[in-house]
Amino acid sequence: MTLSLFFGSAHTHKGYLLVTQLDDRRLARWDEELSHTEQFQQLPLFGILSVLLYLSAAMTIPTLRPSIFIRIGQNTGILLLVNIAGAGMGFLMAAVLGRGLGDAGFGQYSFVMTWLSSLMLFSEFGLSTVITRDIAAQPEQTPRYLVNSLAGKSLLSLPAILILLVLAPQLTPDQNPPVVAALRSGIIFLASGLVYSSFTAIFRAHQVMTPILWLTLSGQFVLLAGTLWLVLLQQPLFLIIAWAGLSQVGQCFLAMVFYQKLKQPWPEKLAEGNSRELVGTQGDSTFLPVPTNSYEFPSVRSWPISRAMILELIMKAWPFALAGILAALQLRANGLILAYLQGDQALGWYAAANRFVETGKQLPAAFYSAMLPAMAAMVGARNAAQSLALQKTLAQSRLGLLAFGALASVGALLLAQPILRLTYGPAYEPATTTLQILTLTLIPSAQNSLLIIYLYACGDEKFVNLLTMIGIVVNLGLCFWLIPTWGPAGVALALLLAESILYLPYKMRAAKYQHHQQHEI
Repeated sequence: MTLSLFFGSAHTHKGYLLVTQLDDRRLARWDEELSHTEQFQQLPLFGILSVLLYLSAAMTIPTLRPSIFIRIGQNTGILLLVNIAGAGMGFLMAAVLGRGLGDAGFGQYSFVMTWLSSLMLFSEFGLSTVITRDIAAQPEQTPRYLVNSLAGKSLLSLPAILILLVLAPQLTPDQNPPVVAALRSGIIFLASGLVYSSFTAIFRAHQVMTPILWLTLSGQFVLLAGTLWLVLLQQPLFLIIAWAGLSQVGQCFLAMVFYQKLKQPWPEKLAEGNSRELVGTQGDSTFLPVPTNSYEFPSVRSWPISRAMILELIMKAWPFALAGILAALQLRANGLILAYLQGDQALGWYAAANRFVETGKQLPAAFYSAMLPAMAAMVGARNAAQSLALQKTLAQSRLGLLAFGALASVGALLLAQPILRLTYGPAYEPATTTLQILTLTLIPSAQNSLLIIYLYACGDEKFVNLLTMIGIVVNLGLCFWLIPTWGPAGVALALLLAESILYLPYKMRAAKYQHHQQHEI
């Protein structure tokens, strides 16, 4: 389903996301068996969408070209590198921990990280998405959003911290003392992760993605090196979890250094009148006029903490929190239904096919992360030049995503069977039809995801959640109907039909906002 394209690849710390504990062991077994192919599958799709966006930029206004399409293409490439680096380091971490801790110890580590990532998801509460969207439109509000989002996350994390301190024995099977100690030491990981996500949200809002790449590479390297050292010394699990938290603390300090450097001069040329306008020149990334001191981290004595601002952020964020939960549900529900109706073998065929498609989604997911702040800035400016730029951005992005989905679908139609045989062996050839249909879902889901990002930029996330819930109900109903006849291909067909059904409502809703914006100028 659509939301997993956006939320499934973002803010999932260290690769763990709790959706449901029902049959997680069965699904995890297939994930572990297929994870060794992830890097192989990412290479063919690298850069396709960025190239398409670069070529499509020739059709835009010359003065807007450097500030929009080139910037979005560059940011997409950087965020894609972030995703690949995170996946690669995660694979190495799993190898180190799996060999060093043994199957039981690695299971305990996975259990702890699942709980910590789940509590972080609820404590995050969608605030980082609000930061990215709102600061992109109002960059002068950066200090207020940063400080008050940190205060809001601190309040929202109190129940999670209380659970880890007091109820850790009740969370663990047989009240295992090493696991209890590891859960409690995870408070450092939880708190630092919430701070770190606020900084990266600000970098995304200002469309400065290079710091995120360096933070990811340096943080993951330090985490991997320290974990390897602790495993070789046979240190207890709670120290490994504590080191994961301390490595994130280091990332937070480095993020603060990057934040202090996040200053932009007033643009040399402004549009006539008082309207904000995209007027960037080649090499000039300035989107909106902002005072040079507006990004400085405020001193402790002058932190602009406001109870009203915190409440406002939380009220804005709850639809995004719900969207994250819905995205998590989408990632697991279909597989669980298939497992119950068809058994482990059918689930294995589906997991093999879906691994290719999920890997292919890394590229558009990076693109969506780059598009949200760019669209929010254009929507927030509210002038003729920005409105025109927004329409062209949507049109060219839709063409690029359509080309991406079409190329992937043709490739799967021709090569699905030999790729499955080469990657997994002849036993997985029955997954050929499943892979071909799943790849077709990239066409409507990519279009839907782009429209979702546009609606987020317009502040219509409640409509997105409503339509997503309807889509989940439709998808699950189709699964129960199609799986008995089609097997794992029935899951893929249900996804394709559900995404196709949702496209028209999303398109009509987006057209309403586009019409309103054109007449508002």
